[in-house]
Amino acid sequence: MATARPGQIAPDASDLEIAKVWQQFGIDQTVKLVTANERIAATFGIVERCADRDAKAVRKSRSFLGIF
Repeated sequence: MATARPGQIAPDASDLEIAKVWQQFGIDQTVKLVTANERIAATFGIVERCADRDAKAVRKSRSFLGIF
């Protein structure tokens, strides 16, 4: 079944066909939400690792230069 959107339902579609289109629409939206949430989580992970790396570099440079 090709992914149809609710606005593309044929005027003579049965109730079952209409329900299938709406169900597929909901599934597609859920998949998109899951993907977006995974990307957000990955972004936070990258930022945290970069902040840790930068903090470690600052501590190392301070001990090397004798500052603080």
